[in-house]
Amino acid sequence: MHRTLPLIALAAVACWPRWEREFDERWTEMADHEDDALAAVRALAAGDLDAVHTAGKALAREDEVKQLPDEFRPLLAAVRERGANIGEAADAGTAAKELVTLVDNCRSCHVALKVDTVGREATGVEAAWLGLLWQDETEWKKGGLEGEDWSARATALEQALTPAPAEPAEPEAPSVPPEE
Repeated sequence: MHRTLPLIALAAVACWPRWEREFDERWTEMADHEDDALAAVRALAAGDLDAVHTAGKALAREDEVKQLPDEFRPLLAAVRERGANIGEAADAGTAAKELVTLVDNCRSCHVALKVDTVGREATGVEAAWLGLLWQDETEWKKGGLEGEDWSARATALEQALTPAPAEPAEPEAPSVPPEE
């Protein structure tokens, strides 16, 4: 036993950097997804559809995520599909629907992987999005939106991210040529 213990310790130490690196890669990928999703939320709230498209395309990128258990790969595929849809959204309403659907994809993975919520300094629709993601009352309230339950809150967030239709312009009076 005494001879085996040093070998076990040596194996553990030799494997540690690889395990840690792979964990860091998974964490980095997830953090990138969150950054991209929140960039899309901020851009949509600002009415910048081009920036929404850029963030969606970044979310859709297909980086390899090492050590992600196979049963979670469909969840990752769903996130990437939402990103692609956001990246190609024809209008703000479509992008808003996709972003709210993305929250459900993210939440499913977070729940399955038992990811703890991480405090952030967020306000407005960004805080509401994070509140919906984590079903966190405090974050949701910081967002300043209404909603009795999480389903109603998803609808409220979608509406908050969708700009109101522009007011029709007053028709101009026909110009009358001057008399000569």
